[in-house]
Amino acid sequence: TARDMGIEYVELEELLASSRVISLHCPLTDETRHLINKHTISLLKPGAMIINTSRGGLLDTAAAVEGLDSRKIGALGMDVYEEAGG
Repeated sequence: TARDMGIEYVELEELLASSRVISLHCPLTDETRHLINKHTISLLKPGAMIINTSRGGLLDTAAAVEGLDSRKIGALGMDVYEEAGG
């Protein structure tokens, strides 16, 4: 099980606040659209890295640019973008 492997499930806000690297691997739904937004970016450790190879709509582009400008996001890796239809 996950617990046997030392994996602990936590709420999203705790995960964001305690992680240096966040990699998104989820479908785009009404619940996940803009999962990474101005509020969730404010929870990040300064300089956190976000990698999105899932769907562009998971990330609020304007909020991500603001996060990069303020250095709250230290690196952003994407192979999808919001206007790419997902």
